[in-house]
Amino acid sequence: MPRAAARARTALCWLACCGAAQAQVGGSLTLASDYRYHGYSLSEGRPVAQLLLTYDAPSGWYGGLQVSRARGAPEREAGTDLLGYGGYARRLDGGLALDVGVAAYTYSAMTTNNYQSIQLGVSAERVSARMSYLPDYLGLGVRSVYLQADAGQPLAAGFSLFGHLGHMQTLGTGRLYGRRSIADFRVGLGLTAGDWNLQLARDGADTGAYNGYQDGAWTRAARSRTLLIATRPF
Repeated sequence: MPRAAARARTALCWLACCGAAQAQVGGSLTLASDYRYHGYSLSEGRPVAQLLLTYDAPSGWYGGLQVSRARGAPEREAGTDLLGYGGYARRLDGGLALDVGVAAYTYSAMTTNNYQSIQLGVSAERVSARMSYLPDYLGLGVRSVYLQADAGQPLAAGFSLFGHLGHMQTLGTGRLYGRRSIADFRVGLGLTAGDWNLQLARDGADTGAYNGYQDGAWTRAARSRTLLIATRPF
């Protein structure tokens, strides 16, 4: 696939509110020209809408659910992609924040690809780093570790620069593929315009050390792409 993301992101999903005076319930609606996760397209290069719901407690506990339309693998039937996550975040001395959490990824179009992860992250004002342990990535019967680093730099007039680097490494041999490593990246320019956050980004992955992704469909899915993303928090 979230990435934190998530993606990308997946990384965006994981910044918890520490020290808030009261519990916060919120979310966002995202419209993107392509749904990218770990450098791969899960929408075959097609536009996608995503809904994110979040909850942050004053004690530091947090959780959320992201809903997207996606494909469990290239050239598969489209379905609903669910990312559910939860964890605990704590503010440390020196402006750092530490959080630990779990996530579950569910693909209705290809349930054999469902998987879970355990995550540990640290963040400062403009940078963050995260390590995820995936005991059965994409249901392939192989343990993996995913490392990521994200950074952002505000500019003038509501603009900002941001970047992401990720690296996945297997810890054993799976049922379908041998030992492998995958790198992914995203760099771009952001703009806050009224109630919307707009992004223009370049996203892609290096499949050179992953023999399984030399398959034509996966190779096409990993091609670098320019993305247009509009997000409205609520």
